[in-house]
Amino acid sequence: MAGVTWDYANKGMGTIEPDGLKATVPSHSVAIRASEGKEIGKWYWEIDLINTGHSAIIGVYDATLPLPSSIYTNKKSRLVWGYVGSKWNGTSAPYGQPFTDGDTLGIALDMDIGTIEFYKNGVNQGVAFSDLKTLGKVFPVFSSGSSSVPVTVRANFGATPFKYPVPLGFQPYQLLIKTLISSNDKYLKWNDAVKAWETVSVGLPSKSQFEQEGMEDLSVLNRVNGYSPLDELTGEIEIVVWTEEINAQKNLNMAAIPQDQLVLPTKDINIRSVENIDSFILNVTQAGQGAIKTVVSFDKGTTWYTRSSGSWIETDLANIKTEGITPAALNTITSSEWAALRGTSNTVRFAYHLSIEEITDIATVNDLISQMDMKGTWKKAVHGIDYDYEYPNNDQLSVTIYQNGDYKINY
Repeated sequence: MAGVTWDYANKGMGTIEPDGLKATVPSHSVAIRASEGKEIGKWYWEIDLINTGHSAIIGVYDATLPLPSSIYTNKKSRLVWGYVGSKWNGTSAPYGQPFTDGDTLGIALDMDIGTIEFYKNGVNQGVAFSDLKTLGKVFPVFSSGSSSVPVTVRANFGATPFKYPVPLGFQPYQLLIKTLISSNDKYLKWNDAVKAWETVSVGLPSKSQFEQEGMEDLSVLNRVNGYSPLDELTGEIEIVVWTEEINAQKNLNMAAIPQDQLVLPTKDINIRSVENIDSFILNVTQAGQGAIKTVVSFDKGTTWYTRSSGSWIETDLANIKTEGITPAALNTITSSEWAALRGTSNTVRFAYHLSIEEITDIATVNDLISQMDMKGTWKKAVHGIDYDYEYPNNDQLSVTIYQNGDYKINY
């Protein structure tokens, strides 16, 4: 994650210094917000008042863009005004002490319960608002309360030590999260400028090595046009993270392309009582370059077969990706073609190969449906229970069937 700064893309007529932290608005017609917002968690940051003329307005605003003129009159804001120490959420109310040039305003934002508190030079001014959860995601923001007085401030979102202690339970708005990649007993970082891996340490890195050398933005490792820097590493890799987050939870969202999957059966399908195989229908879900191939065996997996030019061809599992039967082809195999391969076998099994090339591809086997004619035996029907008969005349026999089933009548 890149460091939190003031938002260059939404500064309007304001100015932001190259470090992204010092910024100026010319009047109340302009507001500047931070580059990242928060919806959950307890966060703290500080604003140094550099040149404000008692007119600095500090606080948070919801995610709505563009930022309005006279932001303090908008109900989507939760702010304090340095001139008299009032608080604003569309209308004003008394709050805390005034603040001006040379002061540092600390902001404690608790999005778990929806409160915001302000600290003047380390002294808590109390809870200003307790309804922030109604706003959804909010962003740090500042402006001027005057039509003619510019305001210049410098933000510290946590990239450097704060002037005053962080309130209990809160964390820097910008957490220190640095990452290295472990491979073959080395801890590495990707230098995107020279497109190469660089060794940070051979043993476990120190905190200072994480801080100075660790990666913040892992998106540089994403696969683009079939290539990822991770392709250059051999063996198993580990993602190693340093964070100053309190009670940090391990949470990594990863989208990856799995290796091709060969799915083998754990046992055969018993067809001992099957007289004839009418069809097998393989139902699948495929999208993009997702591919599914199958092969079949009637001898418990000793020999595998595929189809080629309308004939059964012996193959092996190593070639299933290129030689296997597609679901569409499998579903058109006729009863006589199944009989030709089956012979007298009492078992059948299928193996499947699934592959995708992009994370948006889909290759899923849903089910395999068979239609078969079962073997049966004949038994003597019981007169009066299974059937009855009569002779309407000398040359006619009438038979009445009482039970379901197939009947042979001999006379």
